[in-house]
Amino acid sequence: MRSNNYKWIFLAGGAVLMAGVLVIIVRHNPAPPELIPPVPSLIPRPFEPDSPILPARNDTTQPPAVQTDNTRTVNPTYDLVELIKGYQEQRLSQESRKLHDLTIFIDKLLDKKEKGGTRWSSENWMKAPEYYQNLNTLALAEECFDLNLLSIFGSEMGIYGNNPLHGYFSLKIFHNGFAELFEREDFYAGLVHAYEVISSHITTQDDYGTIIRASWDLGHMGKIYTNEFLKDKIKGHEKELFAANYNTLLRYKEYLDERAPQGVRLGFFGEPTWVANVALMLARQLDPVKFALIEPEISEVRLSKQQIPMELKNYIDLVVERLKDFL
Repeated sequence: MRSNNYKWIFLAGGAVLMAGVLVIIVRHNPAPPELIPPVPSLIPRPFEPDSPILPARNDTTQPPAVQTDNTRTVNPTYDLVELIKGYQEQRLSQESRKLHDLTIFIDKLLDKKEKGGTRWSSENWMKAPEYYQNLNTLALAEECFDLNLLSIFGSEMGIYGNNPLHGYFSLKIFHNGFAELFEREDFYAGLVHAYEVISSHITTQDDYGTIIRASWDLGHMGKIYTNEFLKDKIKGHEKELFAANYNTLLRYKEYLDERAPQGVRLGFFGEPTWVANVALMLARQLDPVKFALIEPEISEVRLSKQQIPMELKNYIDLVVERLKDFL
């Protein structure tokens, strides 16, 4: 009887020991952290359709404190593969549920407009369709991407983040300028010009609010390259669009060279990485072989969730350096 008791005690002790070993193994061999995409600067932003934009102000204070986590889980090229596929493939016609939902959404917008509904308080500033129709495409792009208003393009794409076509049709139905711009055969030229005009405000001389609004528009321009109603208008102009995105990255690089070492608020974070993804996607279209040589190094970069300015600066420096030979 005693021997059996000893046997059970021994087995129980062995089970406890094995459990302890398993705990140690689990603790020392954790699952790799799940990677996430970069997000905009961790500051309040207007996500409601008709909310006012943040006031323009200079702000060089330290960013808000966040919980320390040295694990780098932010992958700046998180969306690059989908961006490449979305540019190359026609998907909407093959996704009946998404097409059905989009049709219902468009009907709701049209019904609202027919009943006199507006967006962005546009009854106070938007001009008649004829005004926009008489503008050349570059002047039209300037009217549409007006940072003195609400950064309407970026706001709509942000509101309908998971459904960019909803944002597209909201702009097309309620904004007379975008309705005209989206129909222009030389739409790509207007887009190139918009990059030039908006990125010119990524400077240390511009106020903080302007930099926020500029980055919000620039970051969301990537949604155009997967838009099945627009991308055929830009295909064949990859070289011009690549140059526009690359020059935008140079603006961010110059800004980061000065501000990142100071550790101050930037007014952006994920947005330059979104621009970088578009530049990388276009580089792949221009020279797939050369792109294959630079892609692994860039895709291996990881950033911290705390949005450390120097990490962003180093990443943009890397992308700018690797892409310079595609010009």
